[in-house]
Amino acid sequence: MTSESWLSIPKGSHFSLANIPFGIITTPASPNPHAGIAIGDYVLDLYLFATHGGFSYLESFSSEQVGLFSQSTLNQFAAAGQEFHKQVRRYLQDVFSSVTTVPQALRDNQAARDGALFPKEHVKTHLPMKVTGYTDFFAGKNHAYNCGCIFRDPQKALQPNYLHLPVGYSSRASSVVVSGTPVRRPLGQYLANPGDVKSVFGPCRKLDIELELGAFLCKGNAMGEPIPIDKAEGYIFGFVLLNDWSARDIQAWEAVPLGPFNAKNFASTISPWVVLKDALEPFHVPGLLNDTELHPYLRQERQDNVYDINLQAEIKTADGKSEIFTRTNGKNLVFSFAQMLAHHTIGGCPMEVGDLIGSGTISGTEPGSLGSLLEASLGGKQTYAISTDIHRKFLEDGDTISIRGWCGKDDSNLLHSKVSSANAETLILSIGLVISLLLIFVLDKTDIPFIQNLPAVPSVPIFGNLFQLGSEHPKRLAKLSEQYGPVFQIRLGNRRFVVANSFESIKQLWINNQSSLISRPTLHTFHNVLSSSQGFTIGTSPWDESCKRRRKAAATALNRPAVASYMPFVDLESYVSIKDLVDQIRSGEQQSHTEKDSKKTANFQVDIDPYPLFQRLALNLSLTLGYGFRIDGGADDHLLREIINVERGISTLRSTSNNWQDFVPLLRIFPRRNDQASNLRRRRDKYLEFLLQRLKDRISAGTDKSCITGNIMKDPDYALNHAGGLDTTPACILLGVAILSGPQGQYLQQKLLEEINKVYPDGSAWKKCLDEEKVEYLTAFCKEVLRFWTVIPMSLPRVNVKEVVYKGARIPAGTTFLMNAWAADFDYEHFESPLEFRPERFLNIPEGSGTQHFAFGAGSRMCTGSHLANREMYITFMRIIIALEVLPAQDPAQRPILTGPLECNANPSGLSIEPKKFLVGFRIRDDNKLRHWFEDTEMATRHMLD
Repeated sequence: MTSESWLSIPKGSHFSLANIPFGIITTPASPNPHAGIAIGDYVLDLYLFATHGGFSYLESFSSEQVGLFSQSTLNQFAAAGQEFHKQVRRYLQDVFSSVTTVPQALRDNQAARDGALFPKEHVKTHLPMKVTGYTDFFAGKNHAYNCGCIFRDPQKALQPNYLHLPVGYSSRASSVVVSGTPVRRPLGQYLANPGDVKSVFGPCRKLDIELELGAFLCKGNAMGEPIPIDKAEGYIFGFVLLNDWSARDIQAWEAVPLGPFNAKNFASTISPWVVLKDALEPFHVPGLLNDTELHPYLRQERQDNVYDINLQAEIKTADGKSEIFTRTNGKNLVFSFAQMLAHHTIGGCPMEVGDLIGSGTISGTEPGSLGSLLEASLGGKQTYAISTDIHRKFLEDGDTISIRGWCGKDDSNLLHSKVSSANAETLILSIGLVISLLLIFVLDKTDIPFIQNLPAVPSVPIFGNLFQLGSEHPKRLAKLSEQYGPVFQIRLGNRRFVVANSFESIKQLWINNQSSLISRPTLHTFHNVLSSSQGFTIGTSPWDESCKRRRKAAATALNRPAVASYMPFVDLESYVSIKDLVDQIRSGEQQSHTEKDSKKTANFQVDIDPYPLFQRLALNLSLTLGYGFRIDGGADDHLLREIINVERGISTLRSTSNNWQDFVPLLRIFPRRNDQASNLRRRRDKYLEFLLQRLKDRISAGTDKSCITGNIMKDPDYALNHAGGLDTTPACILLGVAILSGPQGQYLQQKLLEEINKVYPDGSAWKKCLDEEKVEYLTAFCKEVLRFWTVIPMSLPRVNVKEVVYKGARIPAGTTFLMNAWAADFDYEHFESPLEFRPERFLNIPEGSGTQHFAFGAGSRMCTGSHLANREMYITFMRIIIALEVLPAQDPAQRPILTGPLECNANPSGLSIEPKKFLVGFRIRDDNKLRHWFEDTEMATRHMLD
């Protein structure tokens, strides 16, 4: 977009083509308040522009939406959503551009220009929004510190809670007024002199300004549902300048203990023009440093979470003298508006369209950068010399305050020409530039051309969106979906991806088009380097006849009847894991008590890291099914740890965020990633050869047991992925146990035990869970574990083998698709209160309702082992719950993070979640019952042990 307009815009105008702020206006031609925009020294009447057909060239604009601009506030326009705001703003930029694509809308339309474009002096502005609620925060750290030094010990200037949360208070929406509204000095009680104990009543003597930014909201949340930090920016409509007038003497007397009240509720002035959030996107910067470890609900991923907005305040006295008395910047905030909103709603407070959020006073640290007279006068102890003619402690009658804000510089200061003679240096630079452009042209091509009618995230040459997405793709992509919609296209280097982020869009693409989305992309690191010796696994193979046959074999080996036949193996492995837990509890009890009374064990808690036990459970089950034998050693067995570590490393290499060389071929000249992949390949080849040879030896000796590999060894083309689920099923079980140790844990365990005892009043659950799945609440609990702890946040990419049509976009065959399973499983449009762990959401769902979560992917290439994984989880949870009481670790620092999979992940760039290490407390419920159950399993599985 060019910065030049066919309309004359004065140099340095704050209403340039880059701005396009929205407001409510009246004109001589249209005396009823309605919407307009400011551009240079003019105002465009949006309602009259629309009635002249001005929006008829904007495809997404319907005739019904004309009415949005006839309203007396911007609330309905705000509620239309950020994507609509952006489309309208960018269309209006085009309308006024010197190279406009729609000259007939206004530039060449004399009737529209005469009827809708007015000089600003002919226009009156009004309050832009109906302010439904107003909360003012205290996020200007420099201001907070200065005030603390005035009223308290400078060593304790900031209150203990200040850096832990955005401090705020609820003010009066009814007293928010538009710029130009006279402000009357308020009456109230105050102490006439320091040290007085009795107040006097009268007009405030210490009237002050507070230079702030305000944010209006464009959508709300339901009561009881907090706004998550990673979605909070999606609630912001736009920004205004804000002066939160303050009666300092009334405040000093009245504020303790419940807040400022009458010292703040008499007037808050805002600018008449709302600058849309979209206009400020290029001006994100980091705020003030905060080293405090915030609670997860306040941890904002983006570091550039405030805005680089130049701010200044000018005073004009009653006798006409004027002077700028402060210059500061919007980046002097220690909390962002997103963090303010997340904290405001964490208790369930419902926000509404039109709610106003104030930043708090914004002060800098440089001379002349204080945002209030309170700071400049040290609480009124000294006179502040604003200029040689203007001295103030606080405001006097007749003073006028003007606040201005702007971003960046005037475009005319950025572009200049210089006449000079050519020389050798400029010639060399020109040749280098030509070569660079040619290289970019050659290297910047993508496998699939740009897809028309599908939103696209802007990217940089060669690398595409790799820098933008960083190492934690799910959150970044979910954030982009707020701006570009649930489905959009991105570039990772030279490969184009279509990304789906919502539950409904994934259903439409992955399930409704499952016969098309059936292949996998071939990626350099995994397919060409790591898989060069063993071939592709079923899950990673592109779709061909070989993959089709192998997948059919896997489906047969993992269907319901087959899985039912594997229950003795699950019986053994779940028993071994729980027995190891019990042994550790008993060992801990013996170390802590000298008494030999075993009954004390029932009340003894031991804190344990159970993850290695669950990893062994999954691996031994995989080895038993694949090769007919298990690893008998403990959880620290060398072969077991080697397989788990190698498979985890391979899983990480499969992640789209971990291997830029897969998408930028130039990076393949650097050997580090290839060396890592080659090392993993050699280590995997070694143990696979060992396992295969061991099976062959047993077959030769006639001592082998029935297993998948043994049954199909004569057809190598059917080789399966025997390590499937090694990094996902154990993590699900571990994180499900983590939930049971958390604040909800005792309720969940009590509820689960009640439901189990209803179904099995005779105490037969330990054995019966192998044959049936009748405890509906436990099934729902397992589903909620899979949803809440989506352990593969970005599902493995798919490739369509046929064209897919999505909302008018024709996506050609060969395009790579990415499913943001984490975003879909936390989709507010599909799940009620998705941030809460609620098994009840999966109760009473009719049979045949289809995919309920995306933990296993979706469609034709979803995980073939999903039924086996479900049964593993159901049986393991059943046995843990009836055998052991799960408790929080005794040391709070050792407890798990329970806010979601991304927050607890120790490997953000990996394919699957690797939980950060934590401990869980365990206590035996009934030692006698437990011994009986163990004896039953030992008898039933004795023949399976080598």
